[in-house]
Amino acid sequence: MAMKFYLTIFALLFFFATCTAQVKDNSEQQKSIRSIQTRPSAYITFERFVVVKPRYLSESENQILLRFHNNSVWNITVSVNGCRPEQEQCLAFYEVRRLPSYKDKIKESEMPSGYGAGLHVSSERTVKSGSSFLFTVSKESLAEGLYIGVEFGYDWEANSSIIHQATFYSSDLPKEEKK
Repeated sequence: MAMKFYLTIFALLFFFATCTAQVKDNSEQQKSIRSIQTRPSAYITFERFVVVKPRYLSESENQILLRFHNNSVWNITVSVNGCRPEQEQCLAFYEVRRLPSYKDKIKESEMPSGYGAGLHVSSERTVKSGSSFLFTVSKESLAEGLYIGVEFGYDWEANSSIIHQATFYSSDLPKEEKK
């Protein structure tokens, strides 16, 4: 009887020791995934307001220059319609969306279309770890209550249906320039 008791205790100790040994501390791995810990793996920042030649008739010359950052340790890809290597500037595809609280204030028919919808020609821009590139959006695309999303993927996800998106909100524009 005592032998059975000791075998049970030994089996339980062995079981718990094995289970706790298999728990891996991922904190170091999690810390090393992003270069800047307070930022997501990909994000967009404001650079400045610019006046440029419109890409299409319904677009104004008032544009917003943004920067797309790869903050991960891996390369990522972004759909673009050409880049100017000397300026690190691309025509990045982006969608315009409205905040849910503006659904009644901004009609679907009044929404800017973004850039890239319906285009047949595109290429993939590889953004290396820690790198960034500039792109412009129309000022109308970031009117009050709107935000833009730039889709991206990690290199190992090529040909998959997984989609990630970096967003930039109109509320992130400098306050003195918002209209």
